Amino acid sequence: PSIYILVIMLSQLRIIILIALCLSSCMTPSVIATKTIQQGDEANNQNNYREAIKHYEAYISQSPQLGLYRNPSMEASVYRKLAYAYSTQGNYKQSIRCLNNALAIDSTIAGNGLEVIEDFRDLGVIYAYLNEYKESLQFLTRSLKMSEGMEASMKSVKRISIADTFMSLAQVHMTLGNFKEAEVMGMNALEIYEKLTGEFKGTLEAELLLGIISRERGNLAEALRLIETSKLRAEQNQLNTSRHNQALGEIYSLQGEPENGIRFKLLAARQAEFGPTRDPAFEIACVDTERAEGGGDKLADLMPVYAINDDRT
Repeated sequence: PSIYILVIMLSQLRIIILIALCLSSCMTPSVIATKTIQQGDEANNQNNYREAIKHYEAYISQSPQLGLYRNPSMEASVYRKLAYAYSTQGNYKQSIRCLNNALAIDSTIAGNGLEVIEDFRDLGVIYAYLNEYKESLQFLTRSLKMSEGMEASMKSVKRISIADTFMSLAQVHMTLGNFKEAEVMGMNALEIYEKLTGEFKGTLEAELLLGIISRERGNLAEALRLIETSKLRAEQNQLNTSRHNQALGEIYSLQGEPENGIRFKLLAARQAEFGPTRDPAFEIACVDTERAEGGGDKLADLMPVYAINDDRT
């Protein structure tokens, strides 16, 4: 009887193995491609950008072979993710290549207006990192022009889109020393973010940027107020505040309080050791300045890193 039971168990095991092999071999190309994207997203959100690039590039290679299952919108989305991942490595030429490919696809798809706006905005940010500010402003201005009226939209995704463009323009103008223009753009962004339920990330970034602009214009009291407000908002949402502490350190130093200045700068340095100096939220306006080469450091200090699977939409 024991032998009989053993035979039955082996037969059942054989059936299970055959079913598993069948299922694995029956995975369609589209299922495999989707899994590749998911692996890329997972690697990206773990800051493993080289691994993310490998998976995203694999999908781009597989996509033309999907035939009827090929998804142009998905392909454009992956190109944007690739652009982001390449930017974290300081490989801006590859970022531009990917964004141009995304733009070429999105421009042919009806209803992809928001994606086209995003493509132009992302190109503007990448050119800013390359210190090519004329091209940067051209792309960002085009993105803003296409976004006209979105601030009054009932859809939060549209209002977030135009607010993000205002923020990118503010950051570039800030870098160029155009403080008046930067302040106007930053205030426009803040006004929109504040009206959006749960949009704390955009709000705290706008407050931080406006605080830095006030510091540069010599209004230290207003700078202190804005940056402390932004820092409190970040702390309440368990986000990294090393940029806030760095900015506060500089303000206290300018106010003639060197001890406080040093204290906050040391705190910023310690926080940077144990976590990213910028917290997840904008998709492409995010470059790891410690890895980037040849980009604008001042601009990078202002721009946050956002995870691809962000809940801001």
